[in-house]
Amino acid sequence: MNDVATAGGLVVRGNHILLIRRGGAMFAIPKGHVEAGESAKQAAIREVEEETGVKAEIVDYLGEVRRQSKEKNGETVIKVIKVFKMTQAGVSDRPPDEESEWVDVHGATDRMYFVEEGLFLKQQVEQKIIP
Repeated sequence: MNDVATAGGLVVRGNHILLIRRGGAMFAIPKGHVEAGESAKQAAIREVEEETGVKAEIVDYLGEVRRQSKEKNGETVIKVIKVFKMTQAGVSDRPPDEESEWVDVHGATDRMYFVEEGLFLKQQVEQKIIP
């Protein structure tokens, strides 16, 4: 299986993080593919804005989430997601691609659509990296 570089961010506001909705009451980290000529940081900032409508600034690098995924062409790949801690810097001029919500970080860990993202978020909370 091939690795696919992706990046995203956890925008933090107090005890809340900005997540996108998946499957009704479930959530996911806003993220997407790193485009040619783009750094993971640039991709994370762009993807957060595209998916949530929030302009964000990177505070720190949190780590990497790896999970199996099926691409649109049917190929099964390993998504390597570089995740950054972010703060809100503004609001986008264009509408978001996804439905997003500010979610209490402690309630979100068990409501993540992707198990690997839930485990990653739980680790961040336990280590007090995210409030």
